[in-house]
Amino acid sequence: MKMKLYIAVLFSLLCCSCGNDFLDISPSNSAGDANLINSVSDLRIATEGVYEVLTSSSYYAGEYTFVADLMGDHMMEPSWGSQHLKYFYAYGLTKVSAGTGFYRLIYLGVQDINLIIEKADKLENTPEKKALIAELRTLRALLHFDLVRMYGPMYGNLGKGTIKSDALGIRVAGKAYKDVREVFYRSKVSDVYGFICTELEEAVPLLSVKKRNGYFDYWGGRALQAKVYLYMEKDALALAAAEDVIKNSGCELYSRDEYVASWGKEYGSESLLELPTSLEDNAGYTSLGWICSEAGYKTVVPTRDFLDLAEADPEDVRFKLLRYSSKDKCYYISGKYPGREGNIKINNPKVLRLSEVYLIAAEAALKVNDMKKARDYLGDLRRERTTTDPDKYNTRVTLEDVLYERAVELYGEGSRAWDLWRNRKPVIRWRTPQEKDEKGHTDNLESGVIPFDFFQTIYPINERELELLPLKDRESQQNPGY
Repeated sequence: MKMKLYIAVLFSLLCCSCGNDFLDISPSNSAGDANLINSVSDLRIATEGVYEVLTSSSYYAGEYTFVADLMGDHMMEPSWGSQHLKYFYAYGLTKVSAGTGFYRLIYLGVQDINLIIEKADKLENTPEKKALIAELRTLRALLHFDLVRMYGPMYGNLGKGTIKSDALGIRVAGKAYKDVREVFYRSKVSDVYGFICTELEEAVPLLSVKKRNGYFDYWGGRALQAKVYLYMEKDALALAAAEDVIKNSGCELYSRDEYVASWGKEYGSESLLELPTSLEDNAGYTSLGWICSEAGYKTVVPTRDFLDLAEADPEDVRFKLLRYSSKDKCYYISGKYPGREGNIKINNPKVLRLSEVYLIAAEAALKVNDMKKARDYLGDLRRERTTTDPDKYNTRVTLEDVLYERAVELYGEGSRAWDLWRNRKPVIRWRTPQEKDEKGHTDNLESGVIPFDFFQTIYPINERELELLPLKDRESQQNPGY
């Protein structure tokens, strides 16, 4: 308990405390004491403190986990739910209503990382220090990756459809900022991904190959690399990174018998980056379990389209995570976040797990035309999930097959809409007003077919934040369409 308190206090000292600015993230006034990090032990504690950002209620321990699903075709916010995430589902964000909280959270975390790295520069360059700096850089890459997917188009879509080849993403923040008067401009999406790649390529080889529950190790870093490469359509590199994890990490896929129960346990055989929660430390009333449960806010439910998939394969254990409510006469996905110790607020966010790595390997292999590996990896996963045609992929695999397995396996983990758009496929909710009513959709869309280059697939910047910029630059720094 004392160590946990020490971590929290040090993290608080390192946190940036200034401003609400979207583009102008000011540095901390309290992190100026270079004596805060005087040893590798101090550096280790400060590094552990950074993970508090990831377990925020607006990040992996809560809202962010559902964003890409709510923007897709398989999840919605019902009329009887809390409505606090409906702006994602309904595409209701405008430059006036757009919040800045999540954006600011990410950059506060990045600023902490940059300050820690800066203050650790005076320490002797031991192997442990190198590993900790590598861990911080891997975290910095993850924070940039998660944010650019919200505020910029998919990397592979640059120059396609109506998306410009030099489209803006987020500001690359590779160093700590000290001048509170400085105003920052957004970087190109291509430059953001270039920064992420460099971070991971230089940092991941220095991470520990020993399993580290709750923290990045080499295998979690390689899984993140595989995911980033897949988004960048660097498919040969994605396949190589994914195969490294599959063959060498020692992780194993859950069996059909283990799968459902695994969601109520910690650090199972698939875990590559899993963040700890406890009775004392969880996201409370905006936690994963509270968001998706009948006993909580009832914020998210499966759509008719997803339930149709479940009805088509009742033997698939992934659909057994759905829980029917006789009171609300609908299903909730609370089986994926059932809680522990009888408390639905306690669910470890499983940020990276082996199932996703198999799916990355299958998709990447398909795209480099290695059909045998595509069949093998997708088939290996399917055989551990359903007895309905378990060998379906023995002879043929298509991109639609991969996207189906991703939709079912990663449901409620924040993937669906981005999976479709990065493959330049539309999200299809409904095609006519009658179909919209029949399926119970309540979004604000004029069309239920949402193409990859639709402007609202990317979030707006709040217009108040653009007032920080010279008048001549404000329009160019806003995302198109807003």
